[in-house]
Amino acid sequence: MKSRTNALTQPRGKTLPCGRARPESPAWTGAQKAALLLGWSSRLEAYLLEKKLKRSEQRLQILQVLLDAGGHLSAQDLVQEVSRRFPRIGAATVYRSLKVLCEAQVLRETFADTRGRAMFEVFPLEGDADEAHHDHMICRDCGAVFEFHSEEIEKLQEVLLQKQGFREDGHRHVVYVRCEKLTRSKSGDASVSGQTSKRKSS
Repeated sequence: MKSRTNALTQPRGKTLPCGRARPESPAWTGAQKAALLLGWSSRLEAYLLEKKLKRSEQRLQILQVLLDAGGHLSAQDLVQEVSRRFPRIGAATVYRSLKVLCEAQVLRETFADTRGRAMFEVFPLEGDADEAHHDHMICRDCGAVFEFHSEEIEKLQEVLLQKQGFREDGHRHVVYVRCEKLTRSKSGDASVSGQTSKRKSS
């Protein structure tokens, strides 16, 4: 299991509030970024050609921001960063581009965060093992997103589908969690605070 942050919104630091390690955003080299941008651009160009839509330099600039961010981010996060780096691109353009990028399978909406905001991540390129199918756990205490893949869960889903006579057409498995480490820590702090108050009152 791995956790994923993005460079735009997650606070800096080596650890989460619970003490778990906070991984950095994907450390792509310049060559890797160029290859990824080329792959996503080609996918977008094919979609635009199929739908007879005009090519837009602004969409490529938004793609660059997505690539630099890494991890998962909301539309609001993206609007803010695009506005900072490319002031001439307005919020309406970003939202329209999000729709096109999702339809072109460059970007995908994956889950709603703890504030109910839709979160997006880049669609995997063919052969990209690090971006293979995965599910998500979202911590309600710190907002961290943990990606995981379980063959047992995938097999059980297939068995259940076969029993019901269905064929899968895609799925998203999202689990919202509470951190037991933080819960124990808060309980301990509350207990110490209560004991201190009793001593002062006596």
